[in-house]
Amino acid sequence: MGGGLIQNAVWVAVLCLASAAAWQALLRMSPIHPLSVHLLPRPPAEGVYAPNLRLNNAEKIGSGLIPGGEDLAVDREGKSFFTGCNDGWIKRVWVDQPGAERVENWTFVGGRPLGLALGPGDELIVCAGDRGLLNVTRDEVEVLCTEAGGLPFKTVDGVDVTKEGVVYFTELTYKYSPKDILLGVFEYLPHGRLLKYDPSSKTATVLLTDLYFPNAVALSKKEDFFIYCETLIFRCRKYWLEGEKAGKVETFIENLPGFPDNVILDDDGIYWIGLLGERNMYWDLAAKYASLRHLLLRISRFINLDPFLFPTAGVVGVREDGEAIAYYSDPKRSFITSGLKMGGRLYFVSLHENSIGRSPANFPDQ
Repeated sequence: MGGGLIQNAVWVAVLCLASAAAWQALLRMSPIHPLSVHLLPRPPAEGVYAPNLRLNNAEKIGSGLIPGGEDLAVDREGKSFFTGCNDGWIKRVWVDQPGAERVENWTFVGGRPLGLALGPGDELIVCAGDRGLLNVTRDEVEVLCTEAGGLPFKTVDGVDVTKEGVVYFTELTYKYSPKDILLGVFEYLPHGRLLKYDPSSKTATVLLTDLYFPNAVALSKKEDFFIYCETLIFRCRKYWLEGEKAGKVETFIENLPGFPDNVILDDDGIYWIGLLGERNMYWDLAAKYASLRHLLLRISRFINLDPFLFPTAGVVGVREDGEAIAYYSDPKRSFITSGLKMGGRLYFVSLHENSIGRSPANFPDQ
């Protein structure tokens, strides 16, 4: 009997050592070097953030013709949207005639067009990942810049343009290009930058560093500040351009219920923030335990983890004072990157859909 106990103890020790060796091998082979991140407690799912189905039966505009729309820019007349798709095309989607919406292949830029904004001459300024910052018209694609601060761009993402043509934009990470962006997500380190492009000098400069996946840039109506988001820590911040606070950063809204992506300012002064998915206990655990992210990255090669890590996408509306006033969501959707309320209807795009969605009713904002 004593011999059997000893034998069992030996086997347990062998299994423990083998497991430890396998885990150490996994860590050595892992391409990321994550650290633990301490997040604020999740906001309660009540009030404005109460669960809802406002996007459940959204109409599909241009079904099959808008693969993975990433951002939305509205033309001067409010008759159409521009959006960058995963097939390399900038699509123009006309919504001025109810029931007769149409999709135009506007300009092919190649690669993966991400954030875009209408410039002062009705050109589009486009962030195209590792291709850099582009000036796009109906007939031409011009590369404006491909580096800043001595570092070539990896994933430039969010953008807005002043009336004078000055461009403010973000770089999600200076370490990973779009094809490897999941590595940056699981690494969860502040490798992002906030940038400025001056058309007079034709150069880009660095405004801020050490940001957690900075997404979006949305100028205020007066262009005295802009909003940018840090996706991985669920907050949006305000960067002042004018006045005594010029160059300073303040909190706009933090502890959002989901991962903020693009931000668009509407004619009523409401900032609409696309939420890739809601926070949940799976992501909170992954943020807290860095070693868990090594394992999740390995598993993600074989299993789609999006339903677990990024469920229930939506769009939240926020006033200029930082108060959330509306939340549109759908537990069956994920990776909604942009949204905008126009004409009483909420329009949105998702990386996982092939159309522009439009809310089924003129819901009053909360």
